[in-house]
Amino acid sequence: MRETLIICASLLVLAVCLSGDGTATAAGMDAAGAAGAETAAAVGDIDTSMPGDPAAGEVVYSRVCFACHGTDGRGNGGIGGDFVGDPERLQQDNAVMIATITYGSDNEGRIMPAQGSVLSEQEIKDVLSYIRREFGQ
Repeated sequence: MRETLIICASLLVLAVCLSGDGTATAAGMDAAGAAGAETAAAVGDIDTSMPGDPAAGEVVYSRVCFACHGTDGRGNGGIGGDFVGDPERLQQDNAVMIATITYGSDNEGRIMPAQGSVLSEQEIKDVLSYIRREFGQ
């Protein structure tokens, strides 16, 4: 039952992310994040596990993510999202976090560029695991 709900939530996130021509949009990601969080909260299971290898994710983070999020995860002076000062950011379900990394988002004027064409699915899971391990509380 839980697997079915997670799959449904993931499909909902993906459907909301896509525009009519099949491309991901920032507005779609904002809606998807809200829809995914509501769906996860509704079923009472928010998956904040580490879906990948944090050690491999550290390599990805230092190559791709640190410029905006900073080496300390605090958002590099407001350029990127702050994982440390905004603990709710890392309390989102893995499906929402993976969709945000993959398709990007526009949150309060800070744009998270889509990384799905830069990183493999495994690298995305690895970097999420690193972020959760390194900056989670």
